[in-house]
Amino acid sequence: IPCTGWVVTKGLAYGDGVGGSPFDDSTDVGDSCPIYPSMISFAADHLCVASLNTTYKSVHKNSTQLRYDFSQALEDVETLTLDTDEWVIKVNGITGGFINALQFHTNKGRQTRLVGVSSGTSWSEGGGGAKVLSYFNGRYGDEINQIQLNFVPADPVLFKNHITEQARFLKRVRWKRIAYSDPP
Repeated sequence: IPCTGWVVTKGLAYGDGVGGSPFDDSTDVGDSCPIYPSMISFAADHLCVASLNTTYKSVHKNSTQLRYDFSQALEDVETLTLDTDEWVIKVNGITGGFINALQFHTNKGRQTRLVGVSSGTSWSEGGGGAKVLSYFNGRYGDEINQIQLNFVPADPVLFKNHITEQARFLKRVRWKRIAYSDPP
């Protein structure tokens, strides 16, 4: 079942964006419906955030894990495992030449520690719960050179209704196959 009516709001791109290769988690997951993080694990070395591993959920697929591990000398690791009714609503960060630090906040009032180094320019995106984090894109090399946050409207009822609609559709398809099958 294709998803319709979903609007992705692209956030600002943080970091200088020089060097490395581009990444786009929505393309890598390859789902026509919005994706949401169900687990985010990130780590920093002595300079910046050097690892970002995200497991995504969607209405079509149970989960897809994407890994960006760059540094061998990770010093600070944090993992956020989200409940099924929990979304990331705000991200704080610090940017220098790279993504120096990250922190995630959820609709249930939970937050991670600020992981990374505290020098650079602070930023915050999201908040209020009207939109929730969908996926990341940016550039990476030995570190995360740039990150852009992408949000979708916070509508868990719509998400739940789409799953219910998909189940009804599959039930109808099965019924039609049974009803129109040739007798044995």
